[in-house]
Amino acid sequence: MSAAVELCAAELRRGDYDRYLSCLFAPPPARGRLLALHALDRELARAAAAASEPRLGEIRLRWWFEAIAGAYSGRPPAHPAAQAFAETGAADRIPRPRAESLAEARLRELDDSPFADRAELTAHLDATCGAVVALALAALGAAPGAVPERGALAAGRAWGLARLACAPPPRPRPLLRSGGARELAAWAGEHLAELPRRAPRSALPALLPASLARLRLARRGRGIDGPPSPAARQWLAAVRWLRARP
Repeated sequence: MSAAVELCAAELRRGDYDRYLSCLFAPPPARGRLLALHALDRELARAAAAASEPRLGEIRLRWWFEAIAGAYSGRPPAHPAAQAFAETGAADRIPRPRAESLAEARLRELDDSPFADRAELTAHLDATCGAVVALALAALGAAPGAVPERGALAAGRAWGLARLACAPPPRPRPLLRSGGARELAAWAGEHLAELPRRAPRSALPALLPASLARLRLARRGRGIDGPPSPAARQWLAAVRWLRARP
């Protein structure tokens, strides 16, 4: 791996172990493309979440619009996520408008007001987590239709809802105006039930973050704080991989 990809991998391992672990099940060079995609999405989410005021967040996201454009033109800025996106060929597998739409969707998170209802939150989840699952399938080179669109959307929704439901206080935006973490967890479980019963192993790394969300939800249901251990997540990911089941 290049230095940029190694830095992306290290950042994911520290801050988003589920996605890091999922990438390890992808063969090279698809692994590098997947690491680059997840690192880029993580930076977009952080740009919105870390802003002390909407204007600053918008400036950061606009910088990322330019960084994405640079990655597609072969002149990425000196940032590991942008450089890895260009170097690994992720930009060759993922259409530029779809990468830019990830940044566009994060602009909504600069608004502190919660989403009004499930439909509004679902649309945002589809534009962020659901889009990442779809782009991960493209980065992996999965055959069209290898995972039904409904299954990819269910994976993104379950993964996103589980992260919201299991986040430690203070809980991040966006949230529903009515209902709390318990409702979000139950809703995530509904989407997990919609995952395809089987999937090609070439597509599984894109779906494994949703599979690993099961552990977070199970711990939350037992009133246990904190993320599952790396060993528990490794075991579940290996079982899902061997069974070819998301």
